[in-house]
Amino acid sequence: MDDFKTRQLKEDWFCMMIDGYHCQIKDKQLKEAVIYVILLIGLDGKKEIGGWYIEFGKENRTDWIKYLMI
Repeated sequence: MDDFKTRQLKEDWFCMMIDGYHCQIKDKQLKEAVIYVILLIGLDGKKEIGGWYIEFGKENRTDWIKYLMI
């Protein structure tokens, strides 16, 4: 997973979309979590997952800024 997140990205990306998906993750008990998903769209229209990040708790400004700055 570290190799995936640190790989070299292409230079011809047209668009990047980020969204947070709210869910519950079981870790001995159910915990509220947000999975931030980054979707990249190339000039040729092909889509690729740019990354995903899991944070426990609710969506917040600090997490959004952290993932926008990656």
